[in-house]
Amino acid sequence: MGHGVFVTLSEGDLEAARAYLDMMKTIFNTKQYLAIARYHYLLSWEALCLNKLSLALDHAKTGLKITIEAEMPALSVLLRTAVIDVLISSGEYEEALWYINETRDLAVLYRMGGMEYQVFWLEADMHFDLGDKKSGLEALRKYLQKSRELGTCSHSLWRSSVMMRLFAIALENGIEQEQVHEIIRRRRLVPDASMAEIENWPWPVKIHTLGRFAIFKSGRPIVFSRKVQKKTLELLKAVIALGGEDVREEQITDLLWADADGDSAHNSFKMALSRLRQLIGNDSVMYQEGRISMNNRHVWVDSSAFYRTAEKVEAGWKKIRSLNEKEKDAKQKTAEALELYEKAIGMYRGPFLPDDSLMWTVSLRERLRTRFLKLVAGLGEYYEQKGKLKTAVEVYLKGIEADRLSEEFYQRLMLCYQKMGQQAEAIAMYNRCRAELSSGMGITPSKMTESIYSSIRR
Repeated sequence: MGHGVFVTLSEGDLEAARAYLDMMKTIFNTKQYLAIARYHYLLSWEALCLNKLSLALDHAKTGLKITIEAEMPALSVLLRTAVIDVLISSGEYEEALWYINETRDLAVLYRMGGMEYQVFWLEADMHFDLGDKKSGLEALRKYLQKSRELGTCSHSLWRSSVMMRLFAIALENGIEQEQVHEIIRRRRLVPDASMAEIENWPWPVKIHTLGRFAIFKSGRPIVFSRKVQKKTLELLKAVIALGGEDVREEQITDLLWADADGDSAHNSFKMALSRLRQLIGNDSVMYQEGRISMNNRHVWVDSSAFYRTAEKVEAGWKKIRSLNEKEKDAKQKTAEALELYEKAIGMYRGPFLPDDSLMWTVSLRERLRTRFLKLVAGLGEYYEQKGKLKTAVEVYLKGIEADRLSEEFYQRLMLCYQKMGQQAEAIAMYNRCRAELSSGMGITPSKMTESIYSSIRR
């Protein structure tokens, strides 16, 4: 019965867990202190899942008291982890840290490697809550290493919402990625909307549209055979270009089957949709009440991920720029904002569907390019204002790597090199700008670029 509660709570099936817990109530009429303590532990876990933090703490501390009085050291370590979890969830970090240190010592003393492993993820969760990324990553690394060594993908007090947050951080920072992927697959964890930007998540389907067009299914590239109809891929591209969510069938048919009558266009659409589902999976594309959407819990699209990340950057950056540098947590918040800024820039790997010249792809291509240029210009300007010219140069170089025809970035690079006293590099950048503009657009540099070049030569 206890195992049934563990499994159902771990899977988030609270209704089934409650049924098991109700059947276990009879132990209160006995003197089975071990069973009663475990029961309080399970009740604390259930209350945590329901976000009833006060109740969860009461059960955890009641169970802990029983184990201490009955001299059950091993079980007392388990109850301490429940206390720690509730304290972290309640924001009581100082008391949680005291319990963490005590629990880790006891786990080592009683050679309870499994409990030491449990403490690591709790410690990581707490450090990330406090904004201590360095300590959080170190604890997370130890947790995942221990998970791999023990060959386990689960533990007590498991709550998918908490663990997916930690796994997302691990993937973003390149920590034990194979082990994280294994846990996600074995536990069938489905990301929520907040994780839609994470490229390293083991998405069933990944679609690249920036700088190239490629589809990966279960980590392997789909090779387009002759059997893949042109309209099938055009349908996919059109849905993505039109936002990827709730795209009306009429919008698609007007673009792809403009010359067909209503019934013929609808039949062509349904056939292309069926073939698209065969290509990337039925779960990847949703169609309901005349609207088509990409399933963002099943499919990752780089252009959509870039767009959402850029929106987060722009919204957060306004708040950061208005912060007083002496304000509490200003340094930490600025560092986090800069990290997200650089992540967004790194996600843009070239123009949207560069080999397509269809009207609806050109429109989104220009919007994404404009957003990218704005990001690079803003971040480069920030570093220039802070006197960090070398870092600004790195940002602008990323800009021209992704968009070699952006003359503004060549200008900023020339000026940065000039301020750094690196005339040769500044002149080389001018020559590169002139060559790229000539070969790419058949034009010469603007008067502004020529003026900067002249000042460098003087």
